[in-house]
Amino acid sequence: MPAGRPSARALVIVRKFRLAVVWGLIGLLWWCLLTALERQLQYAEEQGTRLVLAQLRAALVVKGAETMLTQPERLAAKLHLMPGLYLENQITKLHRD
Repeated sequence: MPAGRPSARALVIVRKFRLAVVWGLIGLLWWCLLTALERQLQYAEEQGTRLVLAQLRAALVVKGAETMLTQPERLAAKLHLMPGLYLENQITKLHRD
């Protein structure tokens, strides 16, 4: 066998090593893709939650204004029904997570 020519066994080992490197790179890229996808899904979920809470807060403001305009004498009796404080606590709790 000439000195510059590798044996068949060496070629098989080199081919298996290359295949292992390729699969490792594919696995690494797949992991990076899934991590980025998970990050984007979490961001979209948080953005959706913020939008829903903003709409709920606006609806509560409108309902409070309606109550003030239609029944100003009963406003003091209805103040305990407004979940504004509870909503503020939930918003700060969501932003801390």
